[in-house]
Amino acid sequence: DAWTKTWGTVVSVMEPALVVHIGVPGEDSADRMKRLVQRSWEVMEQDLTGNGVRLFCRTFELAPSALELFKFKDSSDLTNNPELAAHAGAVMKVVGSAVAGLSEVATLVPVLQALGGAHAKYGVKSEMFPIMGEALLWTLEQSLTPAGLWTDEVKSAWMQTWTVVQSVMTNSMEDEVAKAAESWTLVEKQIDKVADLFVTTFFSLCPDAALIFPYCNDVETPEENPRMRRVFINILHTVGQVVAGLGRGGLLEQILGNHGKRHLHYGVEIEHFEIMGTSLMIALEMRLGDQWTSEVAKAWQNAYDRIQSVFTAAMKEESKSKSNMVVKRHINDMQLVQQSWKLIEKDIGGYGVKFFMHVFEQCPEVLSLFPFKDVKDLWNCPYLERHGSQVLRIVGEAVAGLSNLSKLVPVLKSLGGKHAQFGVKPEHFPLFGKALLWTVQQVMGDKWTPELHSAWGKTYLSVQYAMESALKAAYKELILAEEAEELQQLVQESWLVVEKDIDA
Repeated sequence: DAWTKTWGTVVSVMEPALVVHIGVPGEDSADRMKRLVQRSWEVMEQDLTGNGVRLFCRTFELAPSALELFKFKDSSDLTNNPELAAHAGAVMKVVGSAVAGLSEVATLVPVLQALGGAHAKYGVKSEMFPIMGEALLWTLEQSLTPAGLWTDEVKSAWMQTWTVVQSVMTNSMEDEVAKAAESWTLVEKQIDKVADLFVTTFFSLCPDAALIFPYCNDVETPEENPRMRRVFINILHTVGQVVAGLGRGGLLEQILGNHGKRHLHYGVEIEHFEIMGTSLMIALEMRLGDQWTSEVAKAWQNAYDRIQSVFTAAMKEESKSKSNMVVKRHINDMQLVQQSWKLIEKDIGGYGVKFFMHVFEQCPEVLSLFPFKDVKDLWNCPYLERHGSQVLRIVGEAVAGLSNLSKLVPVLKSLGGKHAQFGVKPEHFPLFGKALLWTVQQVMGDKWTPELHSAWGKTYLSVQYAMESALKAAYKELILAEEAEELQQLVQESWLVVEKDIDA
């Protein structure tokens, strides 16, 4: 065993050098180039991660700005950075796959094209490839020279190989950028309508997000709030600009990173970005219709993924030192609402009547939805007091559940769906919201402050968005059921006519 292992080591070292220097009889130049590259790569694979780290460190020496594209850009010791080691190892495995695939070009080219498109979204520029190639040749020289394998012919073979890789990947990147720019033009022409769908979809999927917008105090639907609409138009512009220039990096990453740090202080959570991305894609698909092709979808998803990665990385970094600031603000809002609610609970029936009487004063036709609509003295109506108590208790459950919105939202959505059968419409929610804030204001009197108004406004919006989305879905189901019933009736009635003379 000892001698077998020893001889195996001798062969593994000598054979590549023999093949490089002596060659194979009858071998053409293309096959020899592939063999030289593949045999020399076997030496590189003996320390794949270490060689990868040396490759990237050399790249950063030649082009320091390239380091800005990576999460480990602020590391003081890149040589021993675990993130760089992991990334470098992964990249070297990809290079190894390309080397192994030199014998199957038809299979290799699509892989390289996909890699080129993927790197476009990270802000890699086509001019980086020559620098990366130079760094790769330097790394190969460092590893192959001690083994006597770095010859002019090997260097030439690697240069030819890298030229092919570079050509395929850069062409793919340029195609990706062109498709992306074209899709942004389509969206920009109708950005207001896309933004409306974007806002509606986002708050339907994530109603509790209302709590992070400080200006959501007037109990309006998202589309009606001009400041909210501007925010989502700005988001579209940001993503669109990335879509139109996927090849740009550096400064863009810095700007997005600064935005990410600010968003942490607004109460934005990393989970919100996933929902935001989903909402964006739904809105774009609904608005663009047939123009929403797989290529366009890919360009926008790539752009959003890039923004999300920069934002979330910046937020994580910022949260290490300032996370308590955001938590304290949310706790403060929650405490303001919960403390004021204790006063309402002392006479929940009486305040329930006041709430509904204010609703009826502002919109008299709403009264027709209730069984006590013909009662002359509503102020002393026991049915109204009972219903008012029930509604305010639901609000109380929402107030108590502010510390656990993930459990609260499904309950509110269930209630929203049930209200469709009572004739409640989405446009009634802002009316109920204003009446609720008016009621709380009557209770608080001189203690009603702008901060309390803001906290209650955001709380009601979280309730509204959850119930409103479920209500709309329930109405769609009712309409479909009515259409099905009408169709069934038409079929049955026409069949009765046929049966009268079925033989004919």
